[in-house]
Parts: sequence; structure tokens; C-alpha cells
Amino acid sequence: MRAGIVLICLFFVTVNAFSQEGNYYLSHFNPAEYNFDNYNYDILQDQQGVVHIANRQGLLNYDGSSWWLTKTPFSLFSLAIDEEGIIYTGGREGFGLFKRNAEFDLTYVALDSQSVDVFDCYYNDGIVYFIDESSVYLFNKHTNQITEIVSGAHGELLDLHGINDKIWVVTEKDGLLAIENGDLVPPADISVPRDISVMRGYGGNKVIYFSSAGQFYYGDQGEISALEIKDEGYLNDNTVTQMEWVNDSLMAVSTLTGGVVFVAVPSGRIKEIINHETGLPDDEIYNIFTDAEGAVWASHPYGITIISPNLPFRTFGYYPGLEGTLQQVVPFNNLLYVATTVGVYRLNELKEYDERIIYKKVPAVETTDAAVAPGKTVIPVPRKGLFGFLKKKNRRAQVNTLQKTSQVSVNTRTPTTSTYEKQVVKTLKAVRYAFEKIDGISAKTTQFLEFSGELLAATRAGVYQIMADTAVQIVEDPAESIFGHEPSGLLFISTSQEQVLVLSKNNGLWVRTGMLKGLNDLINQIIDDPQENIWLCGADSVYQIGLNQTMQRLSLLVTFL
Repeated sequence: MRAGIVLICLFFVTVNAFSQEGNYYLSHFNPAEYNFDNYNYDILQDQQGVVHIANRQGLLNYDGSSWWLTKTPFSLFSLAIDEEGIIYTGGREGFGLFKRNAEFDLTYVALDSQSVDVFDCYYNDGIVYFIDESSVYLFNKHTNQITEIVSGAHGELLDLHGINDKIWVVTEKDGLLAIENGDLVPPADISVPRDISVMRGYGGNKVIYFSSAGQFYYGDQGEISALEIKDEGYLNDNTVTQMEWVNDSLMAVSTLTGGVVFVAVPSGRIKEIINHETGLPDDEIYNIFTDAEGAVWASHPYGITIISPNLPFRTFGYYPGLEGTLQQVVPFNNLLYVATTVGVYRLNELKEYDERIIYKKVPAVETTDAAVAPGKTVIPVPRKGLFGFLKKKNRRAQVNTLQKTSQVSVNTRTPTTSTYEKQVVKTLKAVRYAFEKIDGISAKTTQFLEFSGELLAATRAGVYQIMADTAVQIVEDPAESIFGHEPSGLLFISTSQEQVLVLSKNNGLWVRTGMLKGLNDLINQIIDDPQENIWLCGADSVYQIGLNQTMQRLSLLVTFL
């Protein structure tokens, strides 16, 4: 009998396990733990299995057990590798390659320092292709010559990719163009929409395209058709940034605010969404890369997460209350607020009570005198109470006694009975705490600032003022950091569009002053010194702002690192 019960329990456990598929297995790496920068822009893997990452500090390397950095004079944005294992890179100030020195360590060699923000590169048949917003640069590794193709009337360059020994670029105005004989020409054997912004090929004949209108297309052996993604608008709502093939029937799509989405091709069915709810530290994805084992490397502000669709392992987890990855915690007005990658939460105190019912005894009825007619009897009737049934026997005996008396009048006294009133008594059982999401903010929140008696929050959807249980937006521009200068009452906001907004209070409202207009740099930190100078730290520059007593004049000192 006991064995039968055990078998039944095992059956239900097995059924329940198979009914829940779980999420792809994730591995997290945080280069910041080794004092490396967490801004990673491109990833590749060499023939030895070593992973190389384009990092803001240089070339970050990982061999499966150790991390090390090859420093460069500027941030790296793109990587490519040839058949000899030579790594090529483009970045903020030109492009170049890495060679081995006498100690067999990688060292950077510049090929060009005139181009700016080289965001993609690709190697094919002895030629390395680099692109920035306006030009394609062809580097011949055999002759060391560089040829430039200017986009010109085609508009801004958006993407670079190679398929079947053909190199393609995606342009803003003319869509997909081929690089042939030193020029950009429309494709002769393929027809795709003009608003294509990204393309990725697999196996020589499978291609995925994505348009600026949010439409996916799938091509197999030259036939292009729309690929309908069955995601109820999730990808469009979270802004697609890149695509990568995982295998011949699965692709990974990275987003700006929704993590990584895995889509079956060509059915368009969503296989998995990896975001903060399924274990991803941050939903803002910089770049994705598929390694030789079919694992997808996703870089985000907290480092790198390896997503393994091919592993049989699955993860299960649920974290109620507080959602997202913690960014900052701050006390304000005797309450605790938490910024996460999905919004702002407030810690609330919740008291739990036990309830029990008691019956309270009320005073007895007072004595009364009554005249009784001859032959009549008075039968005192007590008020109803919970325990009235216990007095039935006593009442019968009393009636019999009264019926035997012949007195004309009697002095009656209501029996000493009491009523019982029902009462609910609450007893404190426990005090616990739970997080409640602040209404009005549903974006990644990176910083709190207590300024001028207000609590402000910098988010990817702008800057908000936090009230008791809601938030009011004061700036719509995506904020990188905020800083308040108490002596002047000025609020500084650095945005993702490389602007610095300066606000001041006017009749209780925040208004823009127009100061620092034209300072085009990505400011990641703002501080002041004891002399009340304000310092702004940019990508590769430091700005000093001196405010005079009337705060009408600015003096700027730029120091290049």
C-alpha cells in the first residue's frame, strides 16, 4: 500500500515537471569585478575558443577561466577576425588591428585615425570592411592599402554584412546595396524593401531582414517573404536593436528595453523571452553574439550573460514584490525607495492580525413593581442570550410555583440574567514588509537625487519627481545622470542624446534655462568641489563649470584624457 502511494506521488511530480518547460539556462559574468568596464559593444570568438569583446577600455578577453584586458587609446565598437586569427577593430577614433608582440601578448596597431565612430567591420577574402555613418573603408591586408567609398546621396550607413562572398551595406535612403568594384550598387538578384535596417545570414542561403517600420522578412534561396512574429507587439514595444542566428531554425533578437527574444524561423513562434523576469540582470542589451556551441552572449550594463538554448538544463524562479535588478536604494520622508531596471518601488509596512470572537457580558435588568389582577400570574421572561437554553428547566419550576399562589399583587423581580454581546478582537500577529511599485514609472531607473526637498529619479524615459505613491514627469529626455547644485538651485541632467539640460525652479515648476546648450558629449558623472565648481565627466573629456554670483556667465575648461 505504501509503495503504491509513493508511485502515485512520483507520477504527479513527473507530470508537473514536464508541464513546466522552464527557462533557458543562464550564466552571468561581471567584468567590473575585475575592475574592467561593463560597456561592451561587440563580441567574437577565435579558432582556439577564446572570446574577444570590444570594450570601452580596449579589447576584453576571456578563455573560459580568466579575464584580461588589452588597452587601446579609445573605445572599441566593432570586431572582425581573419583566417590567420588576426583581430581587426573599429572604434571611436579610427580603426586598426591587433598583433602579437615578443611576449605573445596582443598589442594595438592603428590603420586609420581620421574616421570617427567606426561601428561595424567585416572580413572577407583578404579585405577588411569598416563603416562609419558616411563611408565604407576597404583595407587590403596584402597591400596594406585603404580605399574609401563615400555613401553620399545614399544617406547614412546603418549596417554591414556578408553573405555568399558578397558584402552588403544598409543605407538610410536606398536600403540594401552591394559593394562592387569600389562602389555601392543596388542588388541585381534580390528584391527587398527599401526601409531595411538590419540583415543577418545563415548557411549561405537563409537571411533575416528587419525594417525600420518594425517588419521582419525571411529569405531562403532568394525568395523574400514577410515573417510574422507572434509576440503580441512585444518586440515593437521594446525596440529591436540586433538579430543573430542561433541555428538554422532559431534566431535571437536583442532589444533596448525588453531583453533577448528567441524566435522560431520561419514559423515566427516565440520560443523564449529572456528578461528581468526570467533571470536577466538588465533588459537593456548592447550587443549579442552566437558562439560555436550555439550559446548567445548578451552584453548589458551589468556585464555579460550567456544564454544556452541548446543545454537540457532549465531554470525556475519567481521573485514577488520587488522586480528587476536593483540600481539604488534611498530613504526619503521616513520611507525607503528602490530604483530597479523596471521602475521605482516603495517599501511598505504591513501588519498582520489574528482575529478572535469573544462574548461580553452586559449588566442585569433592574427590579420593577407590577400590579397583578386576581387569578393572573406573571411569568417573567428573560432576555434572549446565547446560553438561554440552560434556563428552561428553572423557568418551568418557577411557573408551577406562581400558578399555585392566590396573591392579588406581587412584587416581581426579573431574574438575575445577563445578555452576551458578540465582539471581534484583533491581536497583532506579525509585522512584515512588502514593495509596492510607484505608479507613473515603468522604465529603467538608474539614479535617485534628493534635491530642494524633493526626490527625483533619473530613468530611460526621462526624469520624474517621486510623490508618496505616484510620480510626475518633469523631463522626457532619457537621462544618464542627474545632479543638483544647492547654492544655485540648478538641476543638471545629462541625457542619452549627449546633451546636458540645466533646470531651475520657477513658481514651483522646473523650467529649462538653456545653459550648456551645444555641449555634445555623453556625460556619465557630475560633481562639485569645495570651491563650488561643477565638474562633468564625458566619454574622453572633463569639463569644469564656474558659476559667478549672478549665475549669468559660464567659464568652460576642457581637459582631454
